[in-house]
Amino acid sequence: RVGYHLGRGDGTAAKRTAWLVLYFIGAVMLLVTALFLPLGHEILKVATNDEDVLGLSGILIPAMLVGTFLNLLVGNITSGVFSGMGRPIIATILSFGFELPMSIGGVAIYILVFHGNLLGVYWWNAISGGIEVAVVVAILMASDWGHWAQEARNRQEASRNSNTNDDDAADGGSEEEETVPLAEASSTDNTMTTVDEEQPETEPLVTDEQS
Repeated sequence: RVGYHLGRGDGTAAKRTAWLVLYFIGAVMLLVTALFLPLGHEILKVATNDEDVLGLSGILIPAMLVGTFLNLLVGNITSGVFSGMGRPIIATILSFGFELPMSIGGVAIYILVFHGNLLGVYWWNAISGGIEVAVVVAILMASDWGHWAQEARNRQEASRNSNTNDDDAADGGSEEEETVPLAEASSTDNTMTTVDEEQPETEPLVTDEQS
């Protein structure tokens, strides 16, 4: 919807839609949190019956919920909002140059260097997600929505003009193809007419009886 509103030239509506999605994610995560915190032990029984794992549910679920919420915000802003604004370069830089090193690289360092445990991995994901959210939200709040709405309109005009030129070129080629056979047919008819006119009249043969 962000790209749709920007394509219409309405930067205000695009901005409102972007924040509406983020608020919706927050509301859904509040509902999930209200469900998982008191019932996390019972919910995990669907996936495992290992008592050691189930015993960790009380300390793992809060970290998991925080990390999931923050990573959802980051993913929707980078892949959704920034891409809809026509800013794929900044979305790619944030995804591959910032998010992946922070998440995967940070976990690797935590495990290999500091010999961390599972709980620390989940909390690192939450911490790195918080840092990423701070960066992408700062970029989002500093964005000039009117400018990006005009950029979207300019791209539409350029695409429309390109399609029009392609159609005109295709129509011109078809007209030339149709004109050449007509000209050749007209030339052939004129040649046949000229040949007919130039043929001399032959005198009728006189037989012996007629003589």
